[in-house]
Amino acid sequence: MEAALFALIMFIAILMIVGSLVLGQQLDPVQARLQQIAVRPRSLEELELQRPLSERTFKPIINSLSRLVGRFYPQNTVRGLALKLKRAGMEHTSTEFFLGVKGFAALVGLVAVSALVNLITSDGTQTLIGAVAGLVLGFMAPDFFLGNKAGKRNNLILEALPDALDLLTISVEAGLGFDAALVKVTEKMKG
Repeated sequence: MEAALFALIMFIAILMIVGSLVLGQQLDPVQARLQQIAVRPRSLEELELQRPLSERTFKPIINSLSRLVGRFYPQNTVRGLALKLKRAGMEHTSTEFFLGVKGFAALVGLVAVSALVNLITSDGTQTLIGAVAGLVLGFMAPDFFLGNKAGKRNNLILEALPDALDLLTISVEAGLGFDAALVKVTEKMKG
């Protein structure tokens, strides 16, 4: 009997110790926020270094290239590019950024193909032709990517359309209003 009472007291004591440790580790939200503020970098340099490398290096290059390419790009083509971006499901990508990506891809294509041709042959004319070809291919590559993505998205929409219309019809016939039926379709359908 004394052993059982001792075991029960020990169990309760251990339970209280473990409970206090678990509950003690949970910080209240205010305390957690204060700790986050305390460990924040204080200098502008530390804040800058917290950003990802791609954002610190490639984004400024792409922004300057977008201004350069945007000067030579006709406004009608820019409007068409915005429509293509929407069709590809890239509504949040600005046309300026995409033009910058095109410029960056053109530079990468220029350097890569001219270096490759220069390794194969040391003829300056062939290297120049390769550089121009790399520039053109690099400039056109994002458009191919965008067209491919828009085509895939269009096919997905066409494949899902019959099911969406069936669900819409069934929902309306079941007594839902058209707005509620559309909400039901968006809840049930993927994409």
